[in-house]
Amino acid sequence: MQAQVSTLSKGNQILIAQGLQVQGMVTNFDPFHLATYQSGQLHLDQPGCGDSFRVGTGSCPGAIPWARWVRSQAEMPPVNGEAATRAKLIALQLGDEANLNDDTTRTNMVNWFNTVRAAYPNTSFTPITNGGQVTDVALGDLLAAPSRT
Repeated sequence: MQAQVSTLSKGNQILIAQGLQVQGMVTNFDPFHLATYQSGQLHLDQPGCGDSFRVGTGSCPGAIPWARWVRSQAEMPPVNGEAATRAKLIALQLGDEANLNDDTTRTNMVNWFNTVRAAYPNTSFTPITNGGQVTDVALGDLLAAPSRT
């Protein structure tokens, strides 16, 4: 069984090991109640412990999985007290609605994924786009190029 799992993609391996991750968004302008998130079986989402927990709890709870939006490579975790909970980091959303239809922008995104991949072996990465923003051809190129440099 372990040999079969090792042939799966990183994303599928994370789903098997950690289960389906249902994330709820935390912002610094909305009230945040950790107990509500936990009772709803939600995992924490952007902006993660660095920004959101200063608002509601004052600290980052280390017992629950969390995710975060990262606007640039300079913001990669750990920042703002996240080091203590890095083991629970499950997902990073890289960038924000970048023009992935542009070849240079798409190549830069692929390079970003490749640069940080090894440092976050148990973390999934996704670019943030909105519906219809990226053409099928550009999205296919992005998905087909995980090891392009």
